[in-house]
Amino acid sequence: MKITVAANAGFCFGVKRATDRLEEALAQARAGETIATLGHLIHNEGYNEGLRRRGVLTVTDEDLPALAARADAEHPVTVLVRAHGCTRETEERLNRFAAENPYFRPIDCTCPYVKKIHRIAKENSAPDKVLLLIGSETHPEVVGILSWFDGEKYVFPDAQALDLAIVPNGVVGMTKKTPVMVAQTTLNLGNWNECQKKLKSIYTNA
Repeated sequence: MKITVAANAGFCFGVKRATDRLEEALAQARAGETIATLGHLIHNEGYNEGLRRRGVLTVTDEDLPALAARADAEHPVTVLVRAHGCTRETEERLNRFAAENPYFRPIDCTCPYVKKIHRIAKENSAPDKVLLLIGSETHPEVVGILSWFDGEKYVFPDAQALDLAIVPNGVVGMTKKTPVMVAQTTLNLGNWNECQKKLKSIYTNA
């Protein structure tokens, strides 16, 4: 039997970067050190189960204060931020805990492409702009992106939902603000292109 593997099979760039950092943290871990990921590092149940068997904890935002408080010279704590990133508030908390306790170490494994969207959202935060985010409203990446934009913002799953919102009586149709549209990085390209087409047909300042 012949098995052919596609040239682009395997983890994407952002996921590979995150898993490499996790492996590096495990290789450098000291006796007594806790290695944890903030949420599942990546969307791969088999991989995440393998981490659990190797002693890597999966923690939530609510666990961070206790982890930071217990970290000491004999029991340091390393927390890796998942590839999909975290909220602005969580990032600030991690940095604050690290500044207060040298034995608490956060490692940001957020995909650089997600980080770029964070920067776009932050740089465009203004009273005269509105953020239109195409993606799944409850996805950790989307929740994180929203936190970086200060102002009016909406989430739409696809072009059809966006179309309903920007009609004259829709939510976005009521605003005079300049729209800034971004998307969840795993969004289907065809969906993104349809959303762009729809937005540009109505908003000349998009």
